[in-house]
Amino acid sequence: MKPRLTILLLALSIISTSFFSKEKRETVVSTIHNTPPTWGFFSHKLINRLAVFTLPEEMLPLFKPNIDYISEQAVAPDKRRFIVANEGFRHYINFDRWTFLPQDKLEAQILHTDIFLIGERGDTILLFDFASIRRLKRDYYLKAKTIKKLFGRDSIIVADSTMRRFFINNTSRIQPDEDFPISIDSIIHLFKKERLILRGSFRSAFAKDKLTPSGILPFHLVSVQRQLTAAFIAKDKNRVLKLAAEIGHYIADAHVPLHTVSNYDGQQTNQSGIHAFWESRLPELFAKNQYDFFVGQAEYFDNPKKYYWNIIMESNKLVARTLKIEKEVAATFRDDNKYCPETVNRTVLKKPCFDFAQAYHEKLDGMIEERMQGAILSIGSTWLTAWTDAGKPNLENFNLTDTPLSIKIDTTETAGDTLLKNGGKMIGRHEAY
Repeated sequence: MKPRLTILLLALSIISTSFFSKEKRETVVSTIHNTPPTWGFFSHKLINRLAVFTLPEEMLPLFKPNIDYISEQAVAPDKRRFIVANEGFRHYINFDRWTFLPQDKLEAQILHTDIFLIGERGDTILLFDFASIRRLKRDYYLKAKTIKKLFGRDSIIVADSTMRRFFINNTSRIQPDEDFPISIDSIIHLFKKERLILRGSFRSAFAKDKLTPSGILPFHLVSVQRQLTAAFIAKDKNRVLKLAAEIGHYIADAHVPLHTVSNYDGQQTNQSGIHAFWESRLPELFAKNQYDFFVGQAEYFDNPKKYYWNIIMESNKLVARTLKIEKEVAATFRDDNKYCPETVNRTVLKKPCFDFAQAYHEKLDGMIEERMQGAILSIGSTWLTAWTDAGKPNLENFNLTDTPLSIKIDTTETAGDTLLKNGGKMIGRHEAY
């Protein structure tokens, strides 16, 4: 056994001497490493499992007996991407798509949702969009030729509270890139305080969501954090474990640089396949024997929104380096020495050859190890924060006499796992997990 892995296992045993038998501890990494790769499934499972070791003793009565479930359920969000149309948007955010993107989700929706009117003759008029709306202190400033045509004024100021109420009431169920109907009365009410009257006759209105298709990962993390806290308050054991496992997946995704740009698989720079190369192939080859996963104890954070956005922005800073190094290393290998056949589940796949992968891994100089370490600590800290914000309920009272949760994914997710839906293809943006 490698020295660094020995140190890891020793440290884990110090954290909780009763957590596993010696044999169990020694297979924490190796067992998952032998799982067929399909952050690849291997990485997600390993990261979630190791996050449990960062928790304080008071949280172990719930997380200790269910560590297998927490590990296996880590990949459920990726499996849903084969059958749930909106799931994929939760795994990434394309920073390069925006000139300005607020960290508050509702404000981001207001700025990046197009509102249209439909006239009596069926003609469509754009009421406002990102080009015609601006944030002005605590209000919204609308200015466009359409505004003048419809209201006879060069510009309109709409109070923040009014605009927020309009979007909460009218667009909470909006679907990406689909026309979502809005009543004309709600449009009239939006401008009622300003005593403005629409010029012309209109039969309906609709909205188009421009925010979601470019990814909502940080917004989704904040949402799941709230749900996890509520589950702790309700002492809902099954929901706590499900949400804890799944938020672990999204946090791990947030630590991957290529989850923060539209060039997520190098398709814009002639580097197709780099996504799976970075987050699946390299960890599968090198994490077991070379990475040090002793990350210390989970820590409480008081601002989830700031915490998650900082993670993603740090990932985004690594994008240029991730792409640049791969291109430089690839230039030193002949094409027939870059990808080698490998049999996975009786299927022959072409994967980066070991020498090519090793050269890229060395040039990255610990980047993947550091991002995996960060993911492990962040997940544990997320669980700790939700539990703390819930008032630190006694986890020994979470109906622990019940039969432990099965590691089998529910039937809808199993359908995604066996790729029976959608022809075995992801819905929406395709990524290699």
